[in-house]
Amino acid sequence: MRCYFAIIFGLASTSAFADLPVGEKKIVLSSASERIEIGTVNFTGGGSKRRITVTLNDKLLKDEFLSMRPFKCLESAKRYYCHVPYPYSWKGEVTEQDLGDLEYALLFVQKEPNAYGINLWNGVYYKMVLGADGTISGKLNEVDMDSLAVPPKDGGLRPLTVDMLNEATPEQQWLPQLSIK
Repeated sequence: MRCYFAIIFGLASTSAFADLPVGEKKIVLSSASERIEIGTVNFTGGGSKRRITVTLNDKLLKDEFLSMRPFKCLESAKRYYCHVPYPYSWKGEVTEQDLGDLEYALLFVQKEPNAYGINLWNGVYYKMVLGADGTISGKLNEVDMDSLAVPPKDGGLRPLTVDMLNEATPEQQWLPQLSIK
């Protein structure tokens, strides 16, 4: 009987998540017909947390000056995805259950190529999950990022909440998938 409980306890205490990545991994945005490696993320540390450092490919992302601010934009004939660096303090770390800081490091706003300026209400938020194989994947969600114009209240490191996200129709998006591996 003791052996039976030990087996049950052992199964209950194993993690349902894969281990977090370690080292430098590629960040890829993709659709059914296109795959673009936009940069890397370096995972450092051990235990249940990893520090993250995101580096975007400056040769691939073009400098744009939109709405009186500089942006780095991934451009196509139909749409631009412009990186929105999170302007407030954050921890810069992830756990198996919380990839929020990585999601905030990869915020974008989309715009039509011929549109003047940029509107933060047209935000792109990749909601990410850690797969059993250690790959991180994300699905594009649309979000109004106007709330980022005002610093969050003390202790509120992430003003964009899950209820603000709108799951996008993949067929209507340029690059609806994100993967980190």
